[in-house]
Formats: sequence, structure tokens, C-alpha cells
Amino acid sequence: MRAIFEPAGVKLDFRTEPYTRAVGLAQRGEVDACVGAYRDEASDVLYPRWNYDTDHIYALGLASNPAPNPQTLGNYRLAWVRGYEYQKY
Repeated sequence: MRAIFEPAGVKLDFRTEPYTRAVGLAQRGEVDACVGAYRDEASDVLYPRWNYDTDHIYALGLASNPAPNPQTLGNYRLAWVRGYEYQKY
């Protein structure tokens, strides 16, 4: 971000916030940009046409156990990072 905006004279002041709060701050105009938001999750904000980054999603498990599949997934205890809301996707 600095490499792109600071040469153009834009001073950056970074904040680290939980995802939901960051999106809310952008919606209310309390910050000028929110890095890492998903397209169309917030109204009244602009999203770039092309993503500049991607999130890789990984699953970890014991190598001695069979890999989960859609039919057996309900037999496992699953967790994800709070705020990611993967259930929407």
C-alpha cells in the first residue's frame, strides 16, 4: 500500500481492526479505505474491479485419518476464523 500511494503524496495511517468493525468504519466514512473486504458485503462503498490479493483456505487434519469429503464432513468438528463468515460462500 505504501509503495503505491506514498509516492503519489498520499500519507497512510494504518489501523488493525476486526473485519466487521473495519467494514463498518468504511461504511460510516470514519476511514477512507478498508483492505481485505469482500465484494458486495458492504453498501455505499467502492470495490476494485480486480482483486489485488486472495485468501487461501486450508484444512488441517491428522495424516492417519481419511480425508473428509462432502458426505463425511458432518462427522467432523470444524472451526474458522471469527468474522470470515465462510458460511455465506
